[in-house]
Amino acid sequence: MKMFKQFGSFLALLFGIAAVAMLFIEPALSQTVNLPFIGERTITGYTGFEAIFGVKEQVGDFTFETLKFSTVGLVALILLVAGSVLPLLPLGKFRNMLGAILLLVAGVLFFMIPQSHGNKLNPGTSLILAGVFSLVAFLINSIVVAVQLKK
Repeated sequence: MKMFKQFGSFLALLFGIAAVAMLFIEPALSQTVNLPFIGERTITGYTGFEAIFGVKEQVGDFTFETLKFSTVGLVALILLVAGSVLPLLPLGKFRNMLGAILLLVAGVLFFMIPQSHGNKLNPGTSLILAGVFSLVAFLINSIVVAVQLKK
C-alpha cells in the first residue's frame, strides 16, 4: 500500500492520458439512418475532438456546420486534464480528493456529450472508453485518498 500511495497518482495520470487519446479515435459519435429496404446504416463518424469543438464542412461556396460546439464536452475535457494533473502538484492534503472529484465529474460528462448534440447521434466506442478511463482514474485517486486517510 505504501507503494500505491506513492505511485497511484501517476497511474491515474496514465488513465487520464488514455482517456484523452481515445478522443482522437473515430468514431466517438456516429450518426445512423434507417434506409428503406436496407435497414439501419451508420453514415458518419466523428472523433471526440470533433464532437467537442464542432465540425464545419464546405461544399462549393457553401459552408455547413454539421456538428456544433459542445460546452459539456469542453468542460469534461478541462476537468479531465485538471483532475489528472492536480494530484501530482504539491498543493496540500486534499489534492488527491479534489482530483478524484474532478475525474468523476469528467467521466459522467463524457457520457453526456451525445445528448448535447441532440437525439440523432450515438456514442461510439472511443467516447465510452474515454468516460470509463476517467472513471477508473477516479477510482485510483479515491483509493489513494483512502490510503492517505487511513494513517
